[in-house]
Amino acid sequence: MEHSNFNLATYQPFSTVLRVRTSPSNRIEGALDTCLAACGELRVVDHDFQEHRYLNEAGGDVMGFEAYRNDWMVLRDAHRMDPWVRHRLEESSLISEVRYRDALVYLYDQRERFANLLSELDAVLVLATIPFPIPSRRNAYSQRLNINTLPFNVLGLPAVSFPLPITFVSSEIGTIVASLNNGDEGQGWSQVGGEVSISVQIVGPPNSEERLLRTVQMIEGRIN
Repeated sequence: MEHSNFNLATYQPFSTVLRVRTSPSNRIEGALDTCLAACGELRVVDHDFQEHRYLNEAGGDVMGFEAYRNDWMVLRDAHRMDPWVRHRLEESSLISEVRYRDALVYLYDQRERFANLLSELDAVLVLATIPFPIPSRRNAYSQRLNINTLPFNVLGLPAVSFPLPITFVSSEIGTIVASLNNGDEGQGWSQVGGEVSISVQIVGPPNSEERLLRTVQMIEGRIN
């Protein structure tokens, strides 16, 4: 079977960035701003992501309802499950079908809204992948690690995340030690100990995977 070569250079990057801020960390948001500023051809516009909370709630209702309806039988061996996972599954049993249907309608409407918005503006949404310090494995459930990714998962929009080089962030924003001294851990410091990369999430309209990857390729080329 013959395969054609896949060449991202044949695709045009998106022209506009809708910049979403969800992190209280100056280090995280500053790193993302500096990253985008390095790409002079991108038009950056702040976007007030008011739907963030509601998309998380509706997405949680849909996933919880479907998870319990499909996997309730595993609770027969609940003693073998992680307590936090078991608790989530048990809570999901309280989600009514009416609530589930309402959440589906809301997500459908929001998918259409964001698809039209991004397509009309030739834009991508850009925000932190994780908007707070990385927790240790022991405390993994102390934070909603998918709080910034779940909305786009349930909307079915293509998204990609990539790390910012630690050297780039340190040279543009300052060292992680300086941030820690200022009380800002950001995503650049793991509770396990040691510096980790800040991650950027880019979200595009439906069926834009190639252009989304081309946009990431362009950004990485500017900062590496």
